[in-house]
Amino acid sequence: MAVAVLGVIGAATLPVIHAAADGYASAVRARRVCEQASTTLDQCVRLLRDLSGDADTGVLEIAEASSTQIIFDDGRGLDFTGGTLSLIESPTESTVLLTGLEAFSLACLAADGTTDCADDLEQTQRFRVSITLEGFVLSAVALPRAVSIPSGEEAP
Repeated sequence: MAVAVLGVIGAATLPVIHAAADGYASAVRARRVCEQASTTLDQCVRLLRDLSGDADTGVLEIAEASSTQIIFDDGRGLDFTGGTLSLIESPTESTVLLTGLEAFSLACLAADGTTDCADDLEQTQRFRVSITLEGFVLSAVALPRAVSIPSGEEAP
């Protein structure tokens, strides 16, 4: 009789224990993915924030840019190809930041924060970066430190 009671109790609690274990596994996965994506996004934003430019004109030193790649005049940049995001350290050297990305997007924006400057890179004043990894989407806006008010103009 005691064995039957223990069997009923075990059968009743098994789904609860199983659900708790599934919840824990999902939370661990979410934390791992968010940490990877967040670290990578921070590296991208740091690179974009440190972009140099002409303090007098406010023009950033961007050689080329697209929605998946940006190259600076000094050869550094970012490149997303085939699910892999790489940090370009020089024209001949790059480091993989993260693999398995579902999507990466980079937008060069004007001072208003909405106008896309892909066709006129000299107007770029900020960047919007987005990373999608295992269904998680993280986005950020980077404001380069080199951008300043052109000389001869007063701050508002």
